[in-house]
Amino acid sequence: MLFAGFLWGILFYFIAFMLSLWLYRSYSPMYKNIIFIIFISGVGHFFGTYLYSFLPSDSIDQFFPGANPFFSGVGTDFIENIVWYVRDWLTGDSLLGTFYFFSAFAFLGSVLWYLLFLRCSQFLNIENQKRIFPALVIICWPSFFLFTAGMGKDSLSFFLIPLTLLLWDRFFYQRKNRLVTLTVLALSVVFMAMIRPYLLIIFVGAYYFSTFKGLRELSFFRVVGIVILIPVVLYVMRWVVITQGGLQDLQLMNIAQHAVLQQSRLDTGTSFSILSSNPYILLLMLPYSFFMNLVMPLFFFSNNVSGILASIENVFLVWLLYDFWRQRRLFKIIKSRFSLIRIAFYFFLIGMMFLGLINTNLGLAMRQKSMYVPAFLVVAMLTWLYKKQRGIR
Repeated sequence: MLFAGFLWGILFYFIAFMLSLWLYRSYSPMYKNIIFIIFISGVGHFFGTYLYSFLPSDSIDQFFPGANPFFSGVGTDFIENIVWYVRDWLTGDSLLGTFYFFSAFAFLGSVLWYLLFLRCSQFLNIENQKRIFPALVIICWPSFFLFTAGMGKDSLSFFLIPLTLLLWDRFFYQRKNRLVTLTVLALSVVFMAMIRPYLLIIFVGAYYFSTFKGLRELSFFRVVGIVILIPVVLYVMRWVVITQGGLQDLQLMNIAQHAVLQQSRLDTGTSFSILSSNPYILLLMLPYSFFMNLVMPLFFFSNNVSGILASIENVFLVWLLYDFWRQRRLFKIIKSRFSLIRIAFYFFLIGMMFLGLINTNLGLAMRQKSMYVPAFLVVAMLTWLYKKQRGIR
C-alpha cells in the first residue's frame, strides 16, 4: 500500500508540475533558474506530505475513515464528500496516495502565489533577473511544505485563494477568455465557500478596503453596492458563526465567552497563554493574540525540533515584517499601481485578525498562516524588489 501511495504521488505531482510550467510560461518567459525552484518546491511538498502522513491529524482520524458521498453541510462534511470521491475514483484505500492528491494542489498553489507576484510586478517594471530570491521565498516557504499537506481544507484553500485572485484579474483587467474565466472563477468561489465559508468574508473585506478612498469619493453606485452588500455579509457571518461556531446569540459578551471556551479547547501542545479569562480583557488583548499567531514560536515556546525549525522561519518572517515597515512609504507608491497589490495586502491583514481571534495553539497557527501569510510574502517581495530597483538601502 505504501508503494501504491508513492506511485499515486508521482503521478499527481507530475501532472501538477507540468501544469505549473504551462501556467508559468503564460505569465513570464521560461527561465531555467525559476523552473528549478519550482522543481525544488515540488520535492519539498512531496516529502513534506510523506512526513505529514505520520503525524496525528483530522485527515487520518476523521476525513479518511469518515469519507462518504452524502452531502450534509460545508466545511468538514464537504471535505469528507471530496475524500470519498477521490478514494472511490482514484486512490482506493491508499492513505498516502490520498494525501498526495490533495498536497499536489498545494504545490500548484505555491506556484500560483508566485504567478500573482509576477503579475503584480509587471506594473512596477521590475527586471526579470531580480525575481529569483522572491521565487525562493514565495514558492519554497518551508512550513508550507508540511502544513498544506492535509486532506481538503488546508491544501485546497492554499490553492483556491491565489487562483481566485488571478482569475479575478484575468476577468476584470486582462479580459481574456471571459466566459471560460468566469466559469472557473465561479467554481473556485463556490468550492472556497464550501470548504471555508469565512474566506469569502475576508475576500469581500479585502476588496472593499482596497477600493475605499474616503467618504467624499464614494460614488452613488458604490454606496448602493455597500448598502446591498452589508446585509449579505452580515447574514453570511451570522450563518458561519451559528452553524460552525455553535453560537445562538451574537452579542459581544457571548462571542468573547465563546472565544475563551475555544481557546481552552485548543490549549494543547505548544500554546501561548492569555493572561486573563475575562472576555472583555480578552478583546483588549487581541493585538497580542494576532502577534503571537503570526510570528511565534521564536525559540521560546519551542518544545521540540519542529518548534525550533519554525522559530528559524519566524525569525526571517520578523525580518520581512520589519523591512516592510521601514519601507512603508514605498508600499504606498506601489499599491497605487495595481489593485491586486492592495487586495493582497488587506487579505493578509483581515485574515491575520480573523484567524487569530480564538486561537492560542501555535501548531494550529502554523497551519492557519498558510492562508494569509503568502499574501504578505507577495506584497513584501514586491516592496523589497522595488526598493532594490531604485537603489534604496
